[in-house]
Amino acid sequence: MRLNTLTRKTTAFVVLTYLIFGLTNLSFVSHLSHQHADEILTSKGNLLLKNLPERLSTAMDNNDNISIQVSLNQITKDPLIYSASLYNRTNDMRVHSQRGGNIPSQLQILRVPVKSKINPSGFIELSLDKESALLPYRWVIIACLSFWTIFTVTIAITCFKFTKKISSRITHLSNRLPNKKALRGDELKILEQQIETLITPSDDLEGHGKRTRYCSIVRVTLFNRKCIANQLNRENQELLFEKLDLCITHTTALYGARRLEGEEGVLYFEIQSAECSKKHLLASMMCMYAMKRLLSNLASQMGIELKVGFTAAGNTVVTTPLFQYQEQVNDLKKFCARLSCKLEPGAISIFTDGFSCDELSTIAVLSQSDDNFFTFKAFTPNRQDLMDKQIQYLADVCLTKIV
Repeated sequence: MRLNTLTRKTTAFVVLTYLIFGLTNLSFVSHLSHQHADEILTSKGNLLLKNLPERLSTAMDNNDNISIQVSLNQITKDPLIYSASLYNRTNDMRVHSQRGGNIPSQLQILRVPVKSKINPSGFIELSLDKESALLPYRWVIIACLSFWTIFTVTIAITCFKFTKKISSRITHLSNRLPNKKALRGDELKILEQQIETLITPSDDLEGHGKRTRYCSIVRVTLFNRKCIANQLNRENQELLFEKLDLCITHTTALYGARRLEGEEGVLYFEIQSAECSKKHLLASMMCMYAMKRLLSNLASQMGIELKVGFTAAGNTVVTTPLFQYQEQVNDLKKFCARLSCKLEPGAISIFTDGFSCDELSTIAVLSQSDDNFFTFKAFTPNRQDLMDKQIQYLADVCLTKIV
């Protein structure tokens, strides 16, 4: 499963932040631990070295090595003292006491001179075990490190789940928006790019990628929608509307139309082109004529009567921003609804102010019933032959399985 970019980046950022924070604190605590251990060792060593010459002076004057050995043995019983030694003036070890076990890797050496009648220039050397001094602090460091690890893992998992949920919701929202072309960036960046045209004021889009298209809205009105329920049982009604949907889908696909949201007993679809032209109007009339013939064949096979009328009206619309485009399409729908009031069942009408009736006679035979409102009559013979072949193809695809 591919990990979403936002989830990956956010989780990595949180883990990296806590890692830097943890390493910084670990370094700081380690430094303080070593500093404090050195202070403890130095303080203890200096205290011993201050008192030890007085304790050993009598034994040294009497050359009593046994008493000196006993004193040094008592000193090495301290866990922080690894060894204690007495040297003469020629640096020869006279008495030595050492704790058992392995030699510590970190030793701190302290020396202090001693004087006596026999050995006037000797010195005492103490080896302090820094590892033992650091041991309590190591447990503190381990406890802090364990707590930091548990806390970091918990926060990382929580952050991962939370950001994954947010990322999924953003992706789901992006998939419902238009403009699904290849976009780069994380989920938020893609969402911003998709809604940029929706939140940009219309005036700001002038001359900056604002696209205009000529759009014709076709309204298909089923006048006897309620009567069909009385003519067919439930099963045949379902079959009829299934076939209606199939016919509409294939017809709009053949002529480059796109189905829009309709109403009860009313279907809308749109046909777009770069500009208003005879070719565009011809495509609209061919689509309506093919659909009329196909639905007529369907009604005959089902043994019912379908009273259907077709109205088309177009205008130049902007495709961005989306809300403005939808407003203009809704205006065209309302205009088609008003025109359909003049429509008779079975008629195909088209509204255009771009061409006169004579200019449109080169593509079809039309009659003008009102200003810029034309009713379709017939195609030219060559065009009619083409239409017959296309309608036969649609009938083969959509109607052959009706029993």
